[in-house]
Amino acid sequence: METFALDNTLSQLRAALECDDLSGATEIIQALRPPDQAELFAELDNAEQVTLLPELSPAESADILEELADDEAAALVAELPADTVIPIVEEMAPDEAADLLGDLDPEQADAILAGLSDPSEVEPLLLHPDDSAGGLMTSEFLALCHRMTAADAIKAIHDWQPEKETIYYLFVIDRDRRLSGTVSLRQLIVAKPEMTLQDLMNPHVISVPVGTDQEACARIMAHYDLVALPVVDADNVLLGVITIDDVVDVLEAEATEDIQRFGGAEPLERSYLNTGVFIMTRKRIG
Repeated sequence: METFALDNTLSQLRAALECDDLSGATEIIQALRPPDQAELFAELDNAEQVTLLPELSPAESADILEELADDEAAALVAELPADTVIPIVEEMAPDEAADLLGDLDPEQADAILAGLSDPSEVEPLLLHPDDSAGGLMTSEFLALCHRMTAADAIKAIHDWQPEKETIYYLFVIDRDRRLSGTVSLRQLIVAKPEMTLQDLMNPHVISVPVGTDQEACARIMAHYDLVALPVVDADNVLLGVITIDDVVDVLEAEATEDIQRFGGAEPLERSYLNTGVFIMTRKRIG
């Protein structure tokens, strides 16, 4: 969104909030894409954010929290009651939810976690450092048994109805959940229905141990042009998957640090690529 338009929208949003026109403020936010919503939210003060976020649907609020910088999202959620936050966290991707809960006061995080319909999707992700493969991965993935047929696999995908667009290839596991191979969506579609995944899969899988540094994960995905990277434990058990959108965040953070060093700017709260021009200009120094 262009700087002038964003500035103008921010002025309209603040005017609506000053008049207690929450309906009008909500309509302004809803007309924007999530990245622009987050940039606008970041420009509001804490009280304005706390007032406006609960007026949006849980799904819209989840999109905004996922786009905000981690510390900004945590500061906002810290001001909200658990019963307001729980429906929002339910709409977040498990890895994003874990990142948020890990930045909250433990008592508040426990209260939110206890209220989730399926905390088991998030709990394992809280055990790993944020800057590791375990902290970067999501538990939202489909693992297919190597004995399944192509027809069974397609049915499993249909039943799962994944929201992610990165389901280009899938991971195959054995009976002990050890990573055995990968199979592409195209392979499943063109294969004979009775063929097993063991016969279809590529057994040479690129994976990373759960403790691998996030920047190393990003470099591996960039080097091998991967859209998803499986994360395994010491026994090669599949624990989670790192998706390309998470790696982009890591690469953006690295780029931000480099740009700040070379550009003579004071530190940014958010990544360079997610920071509007009108924010960047205020960060410049002589």
